[in-house]
Amino acid sequence: IFGDSPLSVRLPFVLLSVLGGYLVLILARQLWPRNPRRAGLAMVVMHLTPILALGAVFAAPDMPMWVCWLGLILVARQAHRRDRLSDWLILGGIGGLALLSKYTSALAILGVLGWLLSTPRGRRQLRRLGPWLGACVALLLFVPVLSWNSQREWASFAFHLSGRHEQEVDILAQLGTFLGSQALAISPLLLIACVGGLVSPGRCPPKLLSLLRWQSVPVLMLFGMTSPLTQFKAHWTAPGILVAAILSVGWLESRRLRGWWWSGILGSAALLTGLVHLQAL
Repeated sequence: IFGDSPLSVRLPFVLLSVLGGYLVLILARQLWPRNPRRAGLAMVVMHLTPILALGAVFAAPDMPMWVCWLGLILVARQAHRRDRLSDWLILGGIGGLALLSKYTSALAILGVLGWLLSTPRGRRQLRRLGPWLGACVALLLFVPVLSWNSQREWASFAFHLSGRHEQEVDILAQLGTFLGSQALAISPLLLIACVGGLVSPGRCPPKLLSLLRWQSVPVLMLFGMTSPLTQFKAHWTAPGILVAAILSVGWLESRRLRGWWWSGILGSAALLTGLVHLQAL
């Protein structure tokens, strides 16, 4: 459609990053309905993080996964509140698209399941048919991946679960690589704010906050604990980091920081993001 060029290959990912920003805006408005400033800041923070800059210009499955991850959060909350069959089916459809993007999306689906199990209303909903029909929709969309793997000795699953982890590693060096890569992926000052956001993001709906924590903390814990034992890549934690980045805005705003603090936090993130784009160019 757009010709044979590097830009045409990357254009879908650029457009998906714009869609992701819009979904972040919607989610932040639901988090802080009385504070539209925070919603705008959340979208700015998202686009200033270096790891998102990578996803927006490199043709990789991470950007479609991230957009589906955000959609999963928004629809999961709606399904939990309204408990309509249509919501559960849409949730399953988004989950299936997320799995088609990248296997890591299984953590988002498990996060929704964990969140539902953690609430009395969610446990009652899991006793009914709606959530499980949604799961069937997700599985149906994932069938082509299962079919392809079954005909090739499960090659893709074998690679991700064991093949890429067979090299010997230095545990301390790997741990240092993990911590350093996360600081660069989100920028050091913003990484501190992300931790603060997961702990204390300001006043927001408790159930939505719980859902966001279920979508971030397990991802960070899983890759944080396994990173010293295998070859690790910085972008594997990106969904958890980006969810925490949304919450970081509430933590930073509740600290009532002076303007120069905001300039330093956002400026350092923008500098690293600029270097990412410069390297890509």
